[in-house]
Amino acid sequence: MQKKDIFIYALALMLMAVGCTQVIDLDTDEVGGKLVIFGRVSNSSVGNTVTVTRTQPNGEDPLPIENARVLIFDQQDNAAQLNYIGNGIYELPYGVLNQQVGSQFRLEVNIDGATYTSPLQQMPELVGQDEVSWERIEHTTISSTGVTVVRDAIRVTASTNIYNKPNEFFLRWHVEETYPLVGASLPNSHFPFYTPMVCYAEIPLNQQEIMLLDGTEVRPDFIAPREMAIRFLDYTFDRKHYFSVIQSSITKEAHEYWSRVNTITARSGSIFDIPPASVPGNITSSDPNENVLGFFEVIALDTARTLVTNDDLNIFFERPCQTTGSEMYRRITSVPYMCPSCLVDEKILPEVCIFCDRQPYHSQQRPSYFE
Repeated sequence: MQKKDIFIYALALMLMAVGCTQVIDLDTDEVGGKLVIFGRVSNSSVGNTVTVTRTQPNGEDPLPIENARVLIFDQQDNAAQLNYIGNGIYELPYGVLNQQVGSQFRLEVNIDGATYTSPLQQMPELVGQDEVSWERIEHTTISSTGVTVVRDAIRVTASTNIYNKPNEFFLRWHVEETYPLVGASLPNSHFPFYTPMVCYAEIPLNQQEIMLLDGTEVRPDFIAPREMAIRFLDYTFDRKHYFSVIQSSITKEAHEYWSRVNTITARSGSIFDIPPASVPGNITSSDPNENVLGFFEVIALDTARTLVTNDDLNIFFERPCQTTGSEMYRRITSVPYMCPSCLVDEKILPEVCIFCDRQPYHSQQRPSYFE
């Protein structure tokens, strides 16, 4: 599977106009068998999760740990237990702890009698605000055979105003896209109780790169517009398509951790699939001989968005879930009565057209910002 272990924030490639930018590729552990704990607490009501997995050899998909007891403590030792939601992910219920700038948190994970902890960290201040825009471009690449390929694409850019500069501050950005997906319309005569499923995809972009800013080295008031993402045009632009740039104020320790992360070589995927074997994190085990991978961070988030509509692009896209035409009608009604899943089994329609919520990063929950 691609893009798994949905903790989820991706880390974006950006070309900064200031000299303190670092674009970092990531390395992975190929040995397998090591415990991996990645998590975060933020000032946001969503995405406060801890992912607990175990690495597998040769870059195989990590093994989710389902029997962990995951707790987050604040500076007064008030505790909140996280709920398991699948794929090795444990979610913090919002409102149990005071998730505000200045609050402090630490992590504790218990698995089969062993205890894994992180140090207490303070949520940093928000220091900047991004402004996001997009433009339609013709993107040129050279294929492996030396052929020039030109494709229509959207380039997302962002500038940043730094309005608050404490003695030290550290920033990281990532990018997400969001768009709706409407399931296939099926003949009522053959599927009388069927209703097309509507999902919303919230997909992280540029997962293999990180962009960091060290505010102790360079202290700009303004960061000029820089490229955040390139997204080729496809049918997902037939409806509203949001791009979100998420700015994270992170701690010095988190900045040092991500700064040490090196090039991914073992596989394509998110940094949370298999974390760097050689990069020490801030998770320690009750067994001093056990080397635990991963990092728990306390961050403050600020999000800026831009919207692309089909009216902006004026392009007709052929949808993958089209069911019009006499031949398609014949094929659809050839399956057993009231059996939408048979359309997928017989490869008449893609799974996403019937069960879109089975796809990675797809959910039937409508994002609060989606108009």
